[in-house]
Amino acid sequence: MAIGITLAWTTYGTNDILFFKSYAVRAGETGVAPLYRDGAKLVEFHTDWVEQMAHPPGAIHIWRATLWLEQKTGVAFHVWFRILTTLALALTALAVSRLVGARAAAVYLLCPAAILLASFHGNSDPLVVAALIWAVYFAEQRAPVWLTGLLFAAACSIKVWPLFLAPAFLLSLTNWRQRILFLATVPAAWFALGAPYTFQFPMLILRTVFGYRSIGHWWGLAATVPGYDRFGTILSFAAVLAITVYLHSKGTRLYGVVGGAIAVFLVFTPGFGVNYLAWILPFCLLLEWRSIAGIYFSSSVLLLIAYTHWSGGFPWYFADLLRPGAALSWSVIYASTICWVTLLLAVLSATPALPWIFARPAPRRKTPLPVVTAR
Repeated sequence: MAIGITLAWTTYGTNDILFFKSYAVRAGETGVAPLYRDGAKLVEFHTDWVEQMAHPPGAIHIWRATLWLEQKTGVAFHVWFRILTTLALALTALAVSRLVGARAAAVYLLCPAAILLASFHGNSDPLVVAALIWAVYFAEQRAPVWLTGLLFAAACSIKVWPLFLAPAFLLSLTNWRQRILFLATVPAAWFALGAPYTFQFPMLILRTVFGYRSIGHWWGLAATVPGYDRFGTILSFAAVLAITVYLHSKGTRLYGVVGGAIAVFLVFTPGFGVNYLAWILPFCLLLEWRSIAGIYFSSSVLLLIAYTHWSGGFPWYFADLLRPGAALSWSVIYASTICWVTLLLAVLSATPALPWIFARPAPRRKTPLPVVTAR
C-alpha cells in the first residue's frame, strides 16, 4: 500500500487518467448527453485533442466525485483517483485471501503488475475487478442472489467487459428461479447505478457504450492473422462460452471458471490495452505455480517496458501515448508477445487442448526397503 500511495502521489499516470478528468469536466459544464455524443476536449497537456466517451454512466459518478475532491482539497484528480484504485487493490487482495488463502493474497499484493495498474496507470479496471471478485466470493458462499447480482452490476456499471462472465455466474446458480432473479437484478441495478442518465437518454448510452471496440493490432492473434479484427470478437466470445461450459462440467468452482474465461478472452481478443492485464492477475491463483509466475513476470515486464517508453524514459511521470514518437516500439511488441504466449500456455496447460505437451510424468514408485529378519 505504501508503494502504491507513493506512486499515486508523485506521478501523473497514463492518458486514461487525463481522459477521465476531461470527461468529468465536460459532464459538469455541458451535461452528459453532449459528452456521449461529442466526447471531451482534454483539459491538460493536449488541449486540442477530443477523446470520445464509451464508458457506462455509473463511472461518471466516480469521476465527478473525484473532481469534487480535487476542488475541495486542492489535491489533484489524478492523485485521488489512483488512491481509490489502490484501495480497490487492497479490497481485491482481501477477497483473494478468502477465496484462495492468505499466501495467495500476499503473492497478489506483491505482484509489480498489480501495483502498477492500480497505483500508476489510472484506469478504472481495479475498481471493476474488486466488485467482480467480491461477487464471486458471495456467489460461492451462497449469499442472497440479489447481492451477487448487485456487485456484478456494480462492476458492469464502471466498465461493461464483465458481461462475458455472466454465463459463469448463471451456471453456478442452483436453479432457474435464482437465475431469473440474477438476470432481473443485474440490469435493474445497472440502470439504477447510472441514474439519472440511464433514464434520460438510454438509447444514446447503450449505443455508444456497446458500440465501442478497442484496438490491439500489436497483441496476440490480431498481430499475426490478417483481418482478425473482423471476426476476432465473435471468436473470443465463442471461446469464452466454450471454456465456461467445459470448466463448469468438470465441477470447477466459480472462481476458477471466471479465471479461465478471462484468460481465454485475453488470448483470443482482437483488441487490447495493457490495463486489461488487471483482469487476470487475481483470478489465476488456482493455476500451477509456474503458470502464475509466468503470468505475473511477463505482465510486469510488459508494463515496465511500456510505461518507460511512453514516459520518454525513467523516472516516470506521465506515460503519454499522444506524445510525438510514443508509438509502439519493438521492445513493447516483443514484451506483449511473450506475455500473450505465456497466457496461451497457461490456458493450454489447464484444459484438454494439446495435453501431450503438458503431460506430467507418472510419480515414481518407491522401492520398498528390504525386510531384515533376525537370524
